[in-house]
Amino acid sequence: YMAPRPGYGIPLGGISPMAAPGSEVEKLTTLFIGGISPGVTDDWMEKILKTCGTLKSWKRVKDQSGNPKGFGFAEYADADSVLRALRVLGGEGSGDDKKDKGVVLPALEEGANGKKLIVSNHFLINCFLILIPHLNNILSTYIIG
Repeated sequence: YMAPRPGYGIPLGGISPMAAPGSEVEKLTTLFIGGISPGVTDDWMEKILKTCGTLKSWKRVKDQSGNPKGFGFAEYADADSVLRALRVLGGEGSGDDKKDKGVVLPALEEGANGKKLIVSNHFLINCFLILIPHLNNILSTYIIG
């Protein structure tokens, strides 16, 4: 969890509490899953994530209208499942030619392109990736304004 600095009450606009896992165990067993192609449902994502091990929870981030965004957080029951997801879904540790490794989800909406899944267990990077869509609002509210 990244607490705002004193005097900087940064609104995160409805970001799920899963964005900042609380316990040390959750931090180690929660993965950021990004690059989800348009039209891919939560049910399909859960099926894909379960192929790597025991999935405790899947939380997809939604926009203010309730529409699913292209990322979320998967919490696994054990470290083996996390490592398998990093290797199989994200292509981590696959050698020199990583661009051809990992899972590419086809776009299920007309006119959209498929995307390679981003699977990360780097907690600070995950928090930064979540904040990117909100940077314009943060800058205009707290720094520029």
